[in-house]
Amino acid sequence: MEKDKFVFKVMGVSCNYCAIEVQKIFKDTEGFQSVEVNPKENTVTVYTDKRACYSEEQLKKLFDGSGFSFQGIISKPKRCS
Repeated sequence: MEKDKFVFKVMGVSCNYCAIEVQKIFKDTEGFQSVEVNPKENTVTVYTDKRACYSEEQLKKLFDGSGFSFQGIISKPKRCS
């Protein structure tokens, strides 16, 4: 199955363990498949199936209270524009 990729700027993702915590944030969202965290770049990459699109507001709510600070979407699939 093809995957879509979303990249977000998120402060507080300082270690690889953070990927597990971020995965918990997304586990119940539609289409979620996997996540990668880049602590050096403060980025989170979320892979989804073709059903998922995330808005800035939705992402802010997902990260609210998580200990991470959502800073914005860096890239997303064109179909989600």
